[in-house]
Amino acid sequence: MSDQWQYQTRLHLADDFAGIARRNPDDPALASLPEVLEKHRTTMKCQFDAFADYVAEAEAQGIDGYPLYTWTKATIEDPVKRAKHIKSFALTLRAE
Repeated sequence: MSDQWQYQTRLHLADDFAGIARRNPDDPALASLPEVLEKHRTTMKCQFDAFADYVAEAEAQGIDGYPLYTWTKATIEDPVKRAKHIKSFALTLRAE
């Protein structure tokens, strides 16, 4: 196991801003958020979209190699969990 910390930072946006951030993260309605992300070499992805991408990849490649497939599929199909994760964005540091 690595001695380096591994963690994820999430940003939770209000409904109106979450929709904008999913469709167009550079929209001026998000004020300086795109500038801050760029300054810190960080990208942002909607957690729901990340889950949906995982499910789609698993279904295309074969779910046997995707241990979180069942949980993730159930999560994106649950309306309450969808509402929660659609406003949550994972921040990822880009490699140099």
